[in-house]
Amino acid sequence: MRKRVNLLLSFVLYLFLICLTVFLFIYYIRYSWVLLLIVAIVTILTVIIIFLTNRLIDVKLSWIIVVVCLPVLGIFLYWVFGRPYRYRKKQKVHLNLFKYFYKQEDWNFTREVLNNENPKYSAEDLAIFNYTTRISFRPIYTNTDVRILVNGPENYYQIIADLKEAKKYIFMNYYIIGDGELLETILKVLEKKVKEGVKVYIIYDHVGSYFQLSHETIRRIKKMGINFQRFAPIKLPILTGSYNFRNHRKDVIIDGHIGYAGGINLSDTYIHLSGRGFWRDTQVRLVGDAVKSLELIFRQDWHFITGVILDVSFNTSSVKIKNDIIVQLVDDGPLTKEAVQKDLFIRYISMAKKRVWITTPYLFPTGDLITALRNSAYSGVDVRLCLPGIVEHYLLLDMGRTYYDALLEAGVKIYEYAHVVNHSKMGIFDDKFTIIGSTNLDYRSLYSDHQTLVSIYDEKTNEVLASKFSEDFKYSNLIKSNPLLQRNKFYHYVFLFLMRVLAPLF
Repeated sequence: MRKRVNLLLSFVLYLFLICLTVFLFIYYIRYSWVLLLIVAIVTILTVIIIFLTNRLIDVKLSWIIVVVCLPVLGIFLYWVFGRPYRYRKKQKVHLNLFKYFYKQEDWNFTREVLNNENPKYSAEDLAIFNYTTRISFRPIYTNTDVRILVNGPENYYQIIADLKEAKKYIFMNYYIIGDGELLETILKVLEKKVKEGVKVYIIYDHVGSYFQLSHETIRRIKKMGINFQRFAPIKLPILTGSYNFRNHRKDVIIDGHIGYAGGINLSDTYIHLSGRGFWRDTQVRLVGDAVKSLELIFRQDWHFITGVILDVSFNTSSVKIKNDIIVQLVDDGPLTKEAVQKDLFIRYISMAKKRVWITTPYLFPTGDLITALRNSAYSGVDVRLCLPGIVEHYLLLDMGRTYYDALLEAGVKIYEYAHVVNHSKMGIFDDKFTIIGSTNLDYRSLYSDHQTLVSIYDEKTNEVLASKFSEDFKYSNLIKSNPLLQRNKFYHYVFLFLMRVLAPLF
């Protein structure tokens, strides 16, 4: 209740200030050409600054339209929410610590593969490994067991079993942690582990969990002896641009040798107990060497929040896995100079010769992603997108549909999942490459939020996920024409224009 009141009061305050500013502007503009000149100069300078920033042209154009079409208000919105490099101080610290975390990785297998000392891999495979290693600054690992977990109940049944076996430490990193039966079940296990001497560290995103995690629960968690930190806390009524950049990960690391990543948050919604229907989702469980990268990602996030480098020793040697599966962790966020995961998607789409199957709950892709999908389909590749047909907010569904025309025209097959909410983020490319993670195909995921993506090179894993895709296609409707066309043309074209302008800002 307190959170809702704070949010409401802050909203009313800012609405009042905006209305007052607009009123004064309109009132005095009739009497003062100086005021008009000042606003015009500030608008022009803001447009120039936007144009000179190193960012996607779609985002630049969207902000320029907002600033020009909404005098005063547009300028306010840009300077509060629209500026890049919002973590300038943090970015410098991040770069200074980069070498430290970089050296913590094990690069031996990567060097062996990239130096072509292992004849198993084709020149094309080596080119992909070389590319992903260079853009992500993460090594490739082998000797890692991979298990695909479908939907929340299967995922949390396994997580709880692994938590009960923890001996040294537990790291958990979630966009959403919500009060409910699932959280209480996990807290009972964690409380017992803390009493046994296991160190527990949890990160939760303040925006993602804002209305779902009560102050009372937070106090209770900290009383248990759990190290509990919120990511980028909101301090209303103060607004800063950093509030727009969130931690969207859903990662768990146990004793340095078991790890989880994917799209499943820690909430009753994801085990179908919240009354919000059935949620289709996917997580991957890793056991072995690749967990080292996942643990380093958590340690970097912990340092980002607290300024403290966690003093824990890696424990991967306690579990010996021997296999040929290649796993690479690819993390991304506003601290990186490049849109690493977007570039990875484009590279995988472009290299595929047989199939590109992707599922995402939100489709607001960049222009170059659309081009990559279209070019792949035009080349005869079986390109399929599995998207939600049911969402909590139908505006988001229609926003995604504004991209259907260009994709359908090129031969991309679009499926809308019926009867359940499809929240999975995964893809398969030909017969070997697989990706699972927290990343949606939208501007926010690809540019603004901290994300974790697991890239897997393995035929069996690819085959397992392909069978899951085939099941999803059976429960989905194949789209022949854009559903937006079934409404009146005015809605279709006006909505299309507005969404294309605003989508890069979400």
